[in-house]
Amino acid sequence: MHWNFRGEIDSYSSKAFAVLFSGGFLCVMHLICILAVRIDPRHENISPRVFRLILWSVPAVALLISLLIYPAALNYHPDVNLWTGLFMGILFMIIGNYLPKCRYNYTVGIRIPWTLADEEVWNRTHRMAGPLWMLCGAAVIVSGLITGGNLLVILILTVIMVLIPTVYAILLYRRKHTE
Repeated sequence: MHWNFRGEIDSYSSKAFAVLFSGGFLCVMHLICILAVRIDPRHENISPRVFRLILWSVPAVALLISLLIYPAALNYHPDVNLWTGLFMGILFMIIGNYLPKCRYNYTVGIRIPWTLADEEVWNRTHRMAGPLWMLCGAAVIVSGLITGGNLLVILILTVIMVLIPTVYAILLYRRKHTE
């Protein structure tokens, strides 16, 4: 099934494709996440808690997809935008909680040239971004409960969560390296 931005189903796939592709795709994604952490030259900096978060993220997405697809196949249509928004808000808050604790590595965190070039910029950017992500995650949840999962609000908050730490890291890096 495919849902449009209004949360309406606008196309269907075969049962075999839905079961095999979504399950197979998510299994492959899970293996890629594990492999990416394991081959990181700085994988010792990835805490066991963050690694567990990575391990549980794909099964959580699989559960959400199942909870949306199977009822819809039985002609009960859950509000896909609401549930997706609530899930994303919770995920943003969890990630925001871990960002300040995320040590310098090449796989997990805000991996932009300025944070990867300087460990102090990495640490300060992640300490700043953590509360921002938690606040935006809470805003996504509240917005979802009020508006029923407005995807435009989620998109705007996601842009804010990416843009502010990026600009912060650039300014911090330039200030530190032009002195």
